[in-house]
Amino acid sequence: MTWREEYNAYILSEQWRRIRINVLARADGKCEACEIHRAYLEVHHLHYKTFKNESLTDLVACCPECHKLLDAKRESETFHRIEDARFHGWCNKVYGEDGDYFDEEEAHERYCAWLENRT
Repeated sequence: MTWREEYNAYILSEQWRRIRINVLARADGKCEACEIHRAYLEVHHLHYKTFKNESLTDLVACCPECHKLLDAKRESETFHRIEDARFHGWCNKVYGEDGDYFDEEEAHERYCAWLENRT
């Protein structure tokens, strides 16, 4: 089962229905992002670390417009975490596991040059 299939199945589950109802009740008709009362709210995962085991603090009720913005923000943060992990992995290979002795700015310049030369 792909992640998307697992996600879609979960969104249809009784477990999700219950937690979704609680998040929407907490919001009381107000988007928790823009704080405007809306006729329709959706539930947004702030992250997927606790997917299928979410607490109410892992989720926010939001209007569709804010939901799109929150999705983009989460994707951007995920992208930056991945890029940061790649950079530090490269540093470990180039400078060794200790790596405390290198200048991070200089290392980042070398990393970017290495990336450009790879393509």
